[in-house]
Amino acid sequence: MYAFELSGAKGSGPLRWFRNTTDTYSGGLAFRGRAWINGTNARDFALAVHATATLGEAPVRRCTLMPAERHQTMDGFGAGVVFLDSGLSPLSSAQMDTLYGTAGTQVGLTLLRTRIAPYGDWSGAVPDARQAVQRGARVLATPWTPPASMKDNNNTVAGSLLPAQYANYAKYLNDFALYMAANGAPLSVISLQNEPDYRVTYESCDWTAAQLRTFMLENAPAITAAPIMIPESYNFTFSVSDATLNDPVAAGRVGYVGGHLYGATIRDYALARSLGKPVWMTEYLENDQTIESAIGTARQVSHCLSVGNMSAYIWWKLIGNANGLLNAAGTPQRRAYVMGQFSRFVRPGDTRIGVSGNAGP
Repeated sequence: MYAFELSGAKGSGPLRWFRNTTDTYSGGLAFRGRAWINGTNARDFALAVHATATLGEAPVRRCTLMPAERHQTMDGFGAGVVFLDSGLSPLSSAQMDTLYGTAGTQVGLTLLRTRIAPYGDWSGAVPDARQAVQRGARVLATPWTPPASMKDNNNTVAGSLLPAQYANYAKYLNDFALYMAANGAPLSVISLQNEPDYRVTYESCDWTAAQLRTFMLENAPAITAAPIMIPESYNFTFSVSDATLNDPVAAGRVGYVGGHLYGATIRDYALARSLGKPVWMTEYLENDQTIESAIGTARQVSHCLSVGNMSAYIWWKLIGNANGLLNAAGTPQRRAYVMGQFSRFVRPGDTRIGVSGNAGP
């Protein structure tokens, strides 16, 4: 038996192997041990070819760790339990162990994002949040809209919070935080609004930068049960929260700055960092469970930490076939393991340090 190895440059034109009657051995006949394979017959013969594409090893790269150069302190990694598909909520104890445990191949998440429902019944937020807290995780609660009765269009879709309802809304948010704490699921962070700068046809509410500043200045003190996050902008638009952060009194009432990455370029929010506000990436999704998409998430997480100086990364959903870390049957998808490469080893309280000489991949 003979083995033929064919090699070529990746990305170049097709690689061909063929025989014809003008070759040195007329008829293209094959020899083995100086004798025709087919006796005295120069007929065609079959050959199985196995081709393997390989990349040359990357050159060795060296870098220097600089522990004295200290950057952001980490709050963690997680995902949401918002608008889960029917039958998937609450997650089972085994599923929560897979996601929030730290043994074997468990993912080791440390954050969970839940929704503040606008209809008065908050019981649905408790089971998953309580299970996460029992496993050492922290909880972020986000409203998609205030109750319809507090808005200028009396609707949970679009519209704005009535200025006359600002005080009631502050009490409403604080009441939710108190309710969660009383039911074994205390909040670590409470947000004022999901994507205040994005007009959609589902639960939503519009806020201008000036409205956010006014609320934080005049009404935020009534929210005492959890630190406040703003603005969870759709594409991390800094101008949505700049007015608040540039007001010393209003800024003093902001605990965290959050945002989403839809159509966004990951950037450092220098103003927020200068004020000591931890910056969190609180939502992103792709309906793509391929390995290429999962590795894209790894790159995005890395950039959030090293370019955006962010302290937390929260994927959209814990569970769901299209975009969950687990599929509907509870099996980890590729992105769960990608998240685990960060969440298992970069723990809350860890600090990112400097590195020099790392110019390559």
